Amino acid sequence: YFSAAVQDQVSIERDASGNPVIHASSVADAWFSIGYCQAVDRLPVLELRRALALGNTGAVLKGDDAAKMSRLAAVLGIVSDAESAVSKLDPAHRALLDSFAAGINKGKRRHGSSLLTKESLLRQEWTPRDLVAVALMDSWVHSLLFCKEMQFAIPEKKMFPALDDFIPHDAVFTYKEKHDELA
Repeated sequence: YFSAAVQDQVSIERDASGNPVIHASSVADAWFSIGYCQAVDRLPVLELRRALALGNTGAVLKGDDAAKMSRLAAVLGIVSDAESAVSKLDPAHRALLDSFAAGINKGKRRHGSSLLTKESLLRQEWTPRDLVAVALMDSWVHSLLFCKEMQFAIPEKKMFPALDDFIPHDAVFTYKEKHDELA
């Protein structure tokens, strides 16, 4: 089933606990296979995390919380930061993200209709930008949830009152991006 998408032989088996065991001849094929398994095993969670990172939570959630969560991604500048990061990748690392996204998309095309209820989510292909955005949002959320003793460094130009919905004001300090000076 993967012959058109991978460079060489790939096998995915499941161990006694149902975890994927991947055998691939190249790193790119391994990343493709990991993406495929992620989509097969947890596509709804992937789509929720992508929607959160891209500021599109209205696609998967309803109500005021969806709007607040969408605003969070905009406040943090997740999409622009992800685009910037992807643009700076060397070709080899970009190719690995392309392989991972291609694996998610292949798994989504093969199994998505049984896992997702919203047609609009089925049509959206994953990109390297999406993967980096999810990683950035995950990093921010984990810092907020598990490192409450940390202060949040927010670029001064991204700071505005709506941020109070997400972070206690006394846990924030700002800095000027141009000179990397702390305020």
